[in-house]
Amino acid sequence: MKSINALFTLALAFLFACGGGGGDSQSQQAESTSGDQQAQMSQDVRTINLVGIDQMKFVVAEAQDGVYTSDTLTASDGNTYFVVDSIAAAPGEELQVELENVSSLPPSAMSHNFALLELGTDARAFSNASAQAKDNEYIAPDMEDKVITHTKMLGGDESETISFNAPDQTGRYDYVCSFPGHYAAGMRGKLVVQE
Repeated sequence: MKSINALFTLALAFLFACGGGGGDSQSQQAESTSGDQQAQMSQDVRTINLVGIDQMKFVVAEAQDGVYTSDTLTASDGNTYFVVDSIAAAPGEELQVELENVSSLPPSAMSHNFALLELGTDARAFSNASAQAKDNEYIAPDMEDKVITHTKMLGGDESETISFNAPDQTGRYDYVCSFPGHYAAGMRGKLVVQE
């Protein structure tokens, strides 16, 4: 009788272990798959880590895939950066641009943004008009339709990340900092969309 009770108890324990464990295992597997898919999606989005510095240039701290640079500059934080000339992207490619402003100056003297403009937009005219639009984050209200995407105007030690898809049409799209005087000082570049 003791062996029957022991077998019955063992069988019940086995049934509960298999039944409960199987459901948990399936839900854990589904959660793992969902997490893996999210991680894969995050990996598919290329992030460009831009820095705005007091010398009124877009720079990067280190080499990044598809980011083309020229000179080096030392910023007010003592770090040496590479000046960004252009960024390459495939048509429709999902991108993130993280812009960080490295400055110890007050925001009224040294703020930065990143504004990507529609193909064919006169970047100089846009920047000149936007320099008068302090109340609109230095984006000219009558030219907002020329902006694909932009960050807010960032003061020292502020950063923002924006996500967008590169345009489907190939071409050379201007991006600028529209804070007064920054375009003229060279805080601009090209998003080169190509197959």
